[in-house]
Amino acid sequence: MLSSQLFNLFILFGLINYSYEFNVRNNHKQRYNRDAGRGEGGMMFSGMPSENGEQHENQCNQEIEQNKRSIDDVCNGLMQSTNEMANVGSQDISCGTHWTQTQSRLREGIQVVMNAYQTFITLHQQTCQSIEAFANDMILQYKRELEAIDQMSAPTENTDINSDSWKNFFVRVPSMISYARAHQQTLRTAADCTGDLMTNTVSFRRTVFPLQQVVPMRVIRIYQTSGPAQNLFQNHNINCNEESGYNGCHSCANSLTRLVRTYMNPACNACPQASMQPSNYNQFQFRLMK
Repeated sequence: MLSSQLFNLFILFGLINYSYEFNVRNNHKQRYNRDAGRGEGGMMFSGMPSENGEQHENQCNQEIEQNKRSIDDVCNGLMQSTNEMANVGSQDISCGTHWTQTQSRLREGIQVVMNAYQTFITLHQQTCQSIEAFANDMILQYKRELEAIDQMSAPTENTDINSDSWKNFFVRVPSMISYARAHQQTLRTAADCTGDLMTNTVSFRRTVFPLQQVVPMRVIRIYQTSGPAQNLFQNHNINCNEESGYNGCHSCANSLTRLVRTYMNPACNACPQASMQPSNYNQFQFRLMK
């Protein structure tokens, strides 16, 4: 009878050990797949703590496509109006009418870009608020656990094991052991939750504000007009990929504004607004721990 019980115990321990090793391997596999599937620039919606995450993503994708269509219309209109201005020449009175059209289209295009940045701010704020609410809720739950642990203290001030305090303690010992073992089996995963949150946040920040910017230079050609039908051009390097590539980092956006500012200065006769410098985003220091 005893040997039969021992044999059953060996089988039980073997199954427990196999289950634990299987879970470990499975967790490693899931982490590998998760990390491998996280592409550059694809961080914004993948970790959104919301039941409507897919809906948010669809809405944003729709707005992105709408912005692209609006910008295409603006760029086509700019090409038409600037060509008309170049053809009539700088001394023709109709040039003023063409510039009014160009001015309106410039305003429209710039406003589309500004509105898109504002949408990004709103989305980022909503995401951060959701994450902070989730994190604060988790902290509150663990604080309640710490309070409960305090209630599990052994009555060490009393050495009489027949006292009510010790009897009450002994009754709860099996449950407390199970509670401790539950944490022993899950604390690593609990820590992994926080580690993944921080890793995702750091990865997202490095995508937008990379520590070492490596973006290929793209050459663009700006046509200038000196009299009717006399097209001159200048080549410029911008820190951007092609439009089909990833351009969500600050170096590309700042490169574009610096470029247009070089043309804005002479166009508005060095107006004060043309000399404004971009904010220094790198002064923000990201700290995980205080």
